[in-house]
Amino acid sequence: MLTKEQLTELSRPFSTKQIAWKPGATNRDKTKALGLAYVDPRHYQQRLDDVVGPDWSDTYEVHQGGSLFVCYLTIGGVTRSDVGEKDGKNENTATSAKAQAFKRACVAFGLGRYLYSFPQKWVGYDSQYKRFTDAGLSELMKLAEKYHSMTQTAAKLDRDPPTLSEPEPVTATGTDEGSPSTTRPLDGPTVR
Repeated sequence: MLTKEQLTELSRPFSTKQIAWKPGATNRDKTKALGLAYVDPRHYQQRLDDVVGPDWSDTYEVHQGGSLFVCYLTIGGVTRSDVGEKDGKNENTATSAKAQAFKRACVAFGLGRYLYSFPQKWVGYDSQYKRFTDAGLSELMKLAEKYHSMTQTAAKLDRDPPTLSEPEPVTATGTDEGSPSTTRPLDGPTVR
């Protein structure tokens, strides 16, 4: 059985050093690409090991002639599943599909779920080498650091919400600018 604390730890954002970027859509002249954040599946595995120890396992089924993988991820006796598809562009399509299925199954337990709401940004792209430019990658890393900082602050607020203290009593006597001392009942007109 998974505890609330374990689920919280599983859903904690990954370090910005663990975030990698892949290009999504490109503009017409292929000088800019949409940066899509992802995390290598080994970091997911390490998080599982750190949080639940050996109390997790993954099994796979292959469907549609090897073009579709289903990952069944079991943590603490609870099983979730999801799929990964071969994309045809990559020489390691089976490995990629298996990793995709694993990460998607992890999302059902909160791992990496925040990456789906990660901001996307158009940045410099080198179509000849099929990679982001150095300046583009730098922009994406700054975006990751900013987003990570925001999610850490939000998580802290979820754990330790600010408490509202009782307001200080309001005195009924005060001084208006340019006028002598006035006394005003809290629910009535000013009395001089």
